[in-house]
Amino acid sequence: MTKVNLAAASLAVATAVVFLNSAQARPLTLLCRHSDNLYAVPYAVSYFPLSSTLAITDNGRTDEYGVEDITRDNGGYIIQAYGKLLNARITLITSVPRQILYSGAFTNDVFAIDYCR
Repeated sequence: MTKVNLAAASLAVATAVVFLNSAQARPLTLLCRHSDNLYAVPYAVSYFPLSSTLAITDNGRTDEYGVEDITRDNGGYIIQAYGKLLNARITLITSVPRQILYSGAFTNDVFAIDYCR
């Protein structure tokens, strides 16, 4: 197993353990509205702890992102994933106010913030 695969597997196991310990091993899905027309209104953002993926679905299209980091925050989680849309970083914040932030690949500047429920 390569170092990258080993690191991804370790992250998936650690994330699953965090969610299992918090009784949230099932997928988490939020409905979000757009601010910059990145996705159709409303679109679904789903986090799957056992596969360590974040999926964004709108109009029958699904983009999947590999989760690279998850931390606890104010009774919720901050979930970070990378790839697909402009090679951006996606940050899903599940604590109130629930939101998803899109950051550029090179500057890490947030170029869009959508609010979720």
